[in-house]
This record gives sequence, C-alpha cells and structure tokens, in this order.
Amino acid sequence: MRLTHVFLPLILLSPCAFGATTICQFDGSGHLPSVVSWDSVTHQAKAEFNTYGTKSGKLTLSRKHGDYGNKVNLVFPPSSPLFGDEFEIIVFPVGRNAFRALGVAYVISDGSKHLSISLGDADAVCNSL
Repeated sequence: MRLTHVFLPLILLSPCAFGATTICQFDGSGHLPSVVSWDSVTHQAKAEFNTYGTKSGKLTLSRKHGDYGNKVNLVFPPSSPLFGDEFEIIVFPVGRNAFRALGVAYVISDGSKHLSISLGDADAVCNSL
C-alpha cells in the first residue's frame, strides 16, 4: 500500500490549510507512530499511533540539517487527561531521500515535563506533497 493511500484521509480531514506538507512512514518497531505529517507553513502536525490513535500536534522547531534538508521537532500534547504523556518526534535527513526518526514521551507533573520513555528510532520514508 502506498504511503499517500495510508495517510491521505487524515490530511483531507484535517482542518488546517496545507502549503508544504511532508508525510513520513516509519519502518521498525517500538512505540513510534506508523505515520506522521506536518505542514511547514501552518506548523500543523498529525501522527497515527497504533496505541493512541490519531493525534494532532505542532511543528515546534525546524532547522537545517546537513546538505539534505531540515531536522524537525513535532510535539503532540495529550488529547485528554487520560493521556499523561506528551510525545515528541524528531525527523531528520541522513542522506539523499533517506530519513530517520526518533521519539520520546514525557510525563507532565505540576506543570513540568519529565522524560518518561523512549518511543524508539527508525528509518523513515518521507514524501512532500
């Protein structure tokens, strides 16, 4: 199944306007989402977690990373008090058309973030629309 077929419904149902949308699908195991997307203009982000479902978030940081593109930080806050964790995914190029991602989860206690677990790291297949 093509990456755009997997994630396109999430993009089409999103309330944000798209300018420069990137979609990444992750290989490997761990607790990383299966797919993330972000818009570099609106800073809207989406992730499809196997355990937590679809979460909306924000692109919080983008900076040049070598000769192949930008490294981005995507933050997905808890969608309800039942989710005590905030997730952060970093996606970065490692070569021409080659990407990696890593993720962590934070516990938020008394207004402070505390590192909770690693969500793992994996190779990613990324495409821009």
